[in-house]
Amino acid sequence: MTESLQDAVKRFAAEVISKGYELQPVHPYEDSSGTIIYWRIRAKHPETGEKWIRPMHLNGNGYELGEPKFADGKPLYGLHLIAGNPDADVWITEGEQKADALNKLGLTATTSGGATSASAADWTPLKGRTVRIWPDNDEPGKGYAGEVAKILIDMGCTVSCVDLSKLGLGIAEDVVDWLKTHPEAHGSDVEALPTQTPSSGPENAPTGVTDNWPEPQPLMVKVAPEPYPLDALPDTIRAAVIEVQGFTKAPIPMVASSALAALSLAIQAHADVKRADKLHGPVGLFLLTIADSGERKSTCDGFFTKAIHDFEEAQAEAGKPILNDYHAANAAWEAERDGIIAAIKQAGKTAKPVSGKDIKTLRAELADHQRHQPQTPRIPRLLYADATPEALAYGLAHYYPSGGIVSAEGGIVFGSHGMGKDSIMRNLSMLNQLWDGNSVKIDRRTSASYTVKGARLTVALQVQEPTLREFLKQSGALARGTGFLARFLVAYPESTQGFRPFTEAPANWTHLAAFN
Repeated sequence: MTESLQDAVKRFAAEVISKGYELQPVHPYEDSSGTIIYWRIRAKHPETGEKWIRPMHLNGNGYELGEPKFADGKPLYGLHLIAGNPDADVWITEGEQKADALNKLGLTATTSGGATSASAADWTPLKGRTVRIWPDNDEPGKGYAGEVAKILIDMGCTVSCVDLSKLGLGIAEDVVDWLKTHPEAHGSDVEALPTQTPSSGPENAPTGVTDNWPEPQPLMVKVAPEPYPLDALPDTIRAAVIEVQGFTKAPIPMVASSALAALSLAIQAHADVKRADKLHGPVGLFLLTIADSGERKSTCDGFFTKAIHDFEEAQAEAGKPILNDYHAANAAWEAERDGIIAAIKQAGKTAKPVSGKDIKTLRAELADHQRHQPQTPRIPRLLYADATPEALAYGLAHYYPSGGIVSAEGGIVFGSHGMGKDSIMRNLSMLNQLWDGNSVKIDRRTSASYTVKGARLTVALQVQEPTLREFLKQSGALARGTGFLARFLVAYPESTQGFRPFTEAPANWTHLAAFN
């Protein structure tokens, strides 16, 4: 094997590095003797804060992405430290970087990984040990701490939790943030921090984890399905929905959602709705269908968005000459600008006029030239099938101010890196503001900032129940507290898979044609 560890890391991360992500330290997971089992690669985008995390191991021939198989659960981080310090208290954090920060102070710290990793880990090396948990100061962090505490209490561990309410940490801050504000802190200072201790099972959890620890309420409950209110749809729309459903055999709510999404996308740029005096806003809809893959959402979307696809193609074709003229004009503008800048540099070096123009005249010429930069033509693009919230905002600001994410893969939104701990609040707020029709300011450190102004947005997603469940767990109270989920029209139809006898397509799609 000739490839080095660092070369393998760069090879696996090449795609995200090309997108501006920066590599962070690679974290080795070792067994109790210190032999490396696998590594966890991390990269972070300096502008968006999005993270990219992947495991990597040796397979006998070289490095490959993925974890080895673990019969009894994934190993904890820093097992050799735990084994080498049998009498030490063990500190538990959410994430390797935070464990490293405590280990550097001479403490013994470990983690199972991120906020959702506790149940998949093998915690038996801590059986009977004294354990202290330092949660991140947010709902996912406290949830992770509570889950770990329950596991360890059941294993006979003595468990306590750092009392976050007495540390003065901000929302989502953690041990690393605390150490930044306490650069002189030693291990003994950390050990002296106030803690809360459960006396027995989860009903007596430390207040540092959660004030009360009742039995968790199920995110999903079984309820009797309600019939979809087809009669509420206007005749033309209802007839098209029934016609498409009769052929596809997809659930009625899914077919209707596809029709409503197409209507929303077509109308939202042309009209707002006034519900009362000083109470008006966009007509764009957010629709969410909870369903497994294979329920035929993409097929239904295809029927109802054909007119929109045809419109996009026609506009793109008609816009080609305009784009060609723009690119030529912009290239000439840039060449002229570069010439003026070169003259300013020369005049600055020699302190002499260039082509009869002094530096003051050249600067004025550059300022005037900047005011006449060709503007990018707006070629309509309405459909975004796989755009992240960041890419969507850029498209609405720079290409066309009306669009929609219409996709059978709701994980693009609910499971994206943009919904990670560091960026979820920003992106939920952005989507909420676009639903409201408000302007959104996008600040950038390494490129030009911009504002999404007067845009209109439709979102129509199908998401699988486990993906939505994980999103709710990761976002904690944010999705509900910010009003994000309340903006969606939600359907959770019974599956029709296995109950779809084939029928011939209509000879003439009369009602669908009228719809389109």
